[in-house]
Amino acid sequence: PARVGRQPVRVLIASRLPPPAQQSPAARDAAMATAALPAWALETGACAAALALPHAVYALVWTRPTAFARASGAARHGPVAIAKQFATLAVGMKVIQLLFYLRWYLITIEGDESGDVGRLLVSTFSRAGATRLAAAAVLLCSGGSLNHAVYTTLGAVGVYYGNRFGAVIPWVEGYPFNVFPHPQYLGSILVVLGVGTLMYPAAGAAAGAGVAAG
Repeated sequence: PARVGRQPVRVLIASRLPPPAQQSPAARDAAMATAALPAWALETGACAAALALPHAVYALVWTRPTAFARASGAARHGPVAIAKQFATLAVGMKVIQLLFYLRWYLITIEGDESGDVGRLLVSTFSRAGATRLAAAAVLLCSGGSLNHAVYTTLGAVGVYYGNRFGAVIPWVEGYPFNVFPHPQYLGSILVVLGVGTLMYPAAGAAAGAGVAAG
């Protein structure tokens, strides 16, 4: 018998549902509709949810800083400790984003369900070509340098909403804020463009993924 990790998505979904006799008609209809979805649709939905998660959390923390401070357990230690807790959470969410993105890319673009990220990275760099590698390097380095400048100027407490938790963050007018109105956003956009440039599939890979998805 095939291992669980290699079973089709619809088999995994069906195996985790209650028997049909125990489900309401509406639940059975919903289960059948979900099971009928192709793997690429489920993976794309999961990846989109993972990418959107940090932004929802950022909005929640910005608008409800007191609630987050209580939930973090660091409220009694002051605003700096709360901001550092938020920074740890943010890094964890970035890791989740990266893992979901790599899984989505492997399955929907490469048509590979093995989960071999190392093979993906090797093939990505080997087929990119000198021009694309150079363009990706410029975008990644530019975006990374802007983000680094923001962190150096504001510090982790300033970046991770320390002022919302009660920390006193001095107003900064030097670089990079005197050159770019929103350097952290710009830096993040450049990094995303750099990753997209590097991992944009070659014609052969895209055609193979289309056959696998079909």
